[in-house]
Parts: sequence; C-alpha cells; structure tokens
Amino acid sequence: MNRRTAVLAAVVVVGLVAGILLWSTPGASAGPSALSPASEGWLAARAYAEARGSAVSLLDRPLDASELPDALLLAFPCERALSGDERVRLARFLNAGGTVVFGYSGRRPMPAEQLAAEALGLTLDPREKNVPLSPRRWWEWARSETRLTPDASLGSTASDVIVRPLEVRASGPSSARPLYRSGEDAPAIFVYARGRGRVVALPADALSNGRIAQPGNAELLESLRASFGPALAFDEYAHGLAAPEASGSSGSAPSLDLVVAQLVLLYALCVWALARAFGPAWREPPALASSTTGFLLGLGAFHRDLGHSAEAAGRLITSAEAWDPGVRIGAEARRAAVGADEAAFLGIAQWIARRQRGRDERT
Repeated sequence: MNRRTAVLAAVVVVGLVAGILLWSTPGASAGPSALSPASEGWLAARAYAEARGSAVSLLDRPLDASELPDALLLAFPCERALSGDERVRLARFLNAGGTVVFGYSGRRPMPAEQLAAEALGLTLDPREKNVPLSPRRWWEWARSETRLTPDASLGSTASDVIVRPLEVRASGPSSARPLYRSGEDAPAIFVYARGRGRVVALPADALSNGRIAQPGNAELLESLRASFGPALAFDEYAHGLAAPEASGSSGSAPSLDLVVAQLVLLYALCVWALARAFGPAWREPPALASSTTGFLLGLGAFHRDLGHSAEAAGRLITSAEAWDPGVRIGAEARRAAVGADEAAFLGIAQWIARRQRGRDERT
C-alpha cells in the first residue's frame, strides 16, 4: 500500500466513524422530553397534566430532594446521567414517601439509563429473542407495534397500551405489582415500594406524543396523574434544560463536541504521520566494478548513505592489521579515521591498498 492509498484509507475510516457517531447521537430535541413536540416527546403528557389541574414543574438543575414535589418523572434516553450525589438524593426522596416514574427506553440502555435503574433497584436486561438481524426485517420490526395487556387486577374495562417493540424490558423486585404485561406474559409496566415511596416503571413510549391518543395510553396517563398528588415534576435537566447558574457549575456538558474534537485531532495526526517521509529516501547502491577502485567507490557510497564513514574507516584499519600483520597503520591515519567523512574514508582505503600492493610486489 503506497502512501497516498494509506492517507485516503485513513480519511475514509475517520469520516465513517465521525458519521456514525453523529448519526447515532440524538439531537437536542430528541428523546422523551416534556418540551419536545416530536413523536417520542412527552410534551402532550405534560400539557394534559396541566390541563387536568396538576401543578407541573420542569427541573432545570440537579436533583434536590428537598425541592421535589410529590412525583418525579424520569424518561430515557437522555443526555446526561445522574451524578452520585443526585442518586443519593433520589433515594432520600423515595424514603420521604415520594413517587418516581421510570420511563425506560426499551432499547439497549446507555450509561445514564443504567445508572438510574440501578439506583432504583431495577435491572434492564435484553428479553426479546426475536429481534431480526436482516436490516429490512429489523426496520419493519422497529416500526411495528406491541400491545401491553392490562393485568386482571385493573378490571375488564382497562384497554391495551400500545408501544413500539421492546428489545429490553425493566424488571423490579419480586414484590413488584404488575399492571400491564407483554405478549410473553412478562410485566412491562409495574409498581413496587421503595423505602416509604414507590417506583412506577413503564416504557417511555407509552406516554409519548405519538401514542398518547390511544385509549389505553390515555387511561394509563390519567390513572398515574390521579395517583401522583397535586404536583409533579419532569426532569428536564437530564435532557439539556439548564438554568444559567446550574449550567455554569455543572461538569456534565454534552460530550459530542469533545468526541468530534478528538476525531479531528486523530485525523490530523494520521495525515501528518502518513504524509511525512519515513527516514531518508532509499537509493540503490551503485553497481560494483571488478577493480579495487570501483569496489571502494561503491562501498563508500553505501556507507555515505548510512552515515557510517567514520565507523567503516576504523573497522578497515583494524581488519587490515588483523589479516595482514605486515601492514602498519600510522598514528596520523588513525587520527584521520576518527570522524572521517566519505572522502577521508576513501583516502584511508586507498592508502591501505597501496601499502598492501607494495608488499605483494616486493614478495
């Protein structure tokens, strides 16, 4: 692979990685945010709760148990994870008798969702065994609908809740009370006690703008709203809404800019490393002639390219004395060998050759 091909391959790889990251990262308006009018947003649920008389607040700063109302709604996926301090405050909120609604994504959980689930005593495990691997079939599967049937304890008048297929479902403690079940009769919406409070786990898609018009989904929202108490809060800080003082002190800014900056730096380093020369250009050694002069010229050119003239001169003197004890090298020639360049090396070699030739003629 030549240098140009290597540089082009590096550019293509970096471009693909950057494109995948940008494509897979949700935009600022994506996700189940109570401010999002998109299909997966919770704007309609928030507007409904307000219209029904609930006091709705949007959190724009880290969780503070002392400032939370009766119920807190967490919806995933989101942009930032709860810090260690916030998870402790969440436990205090539950111990004080609060209600937490955990809207899980139903997809492979990101760290933010996983950390929040662990703080609430939930596990998020892949349960769906029939996810197709073919891109076309997977797309059809992802666009299909799943019906969650009400538990018998809800009565015969309760309607099914419609959600998108759940690749991952949340599961709680054994004491959890199921409210709606999936086709495999596994609890998909359930409630359980946590401290003196309670946790309600449900797919975030159940309360999304695109589903809330379904009779069963609307019934679910109303029953939850009625059980919350007079006030509830949506955690919008997790979705990027931040008060000026909160954003200035927060160390959890979105990491996409940092990822892009790292990719640009990696791209620049790859181009720089592949574009610069890997050492001096290689030159073929000259063809050696049969004469001593031609041989020495070729040998000198070889050592010149490698910068070994001084070492070669010293080795030549040592070898000449070892193989021909009759040749005596004077101190002047030895001094010339130290730091010798190509011309000095060639002169020493010619001088030794003449001494050896003179001895051969005398014998």
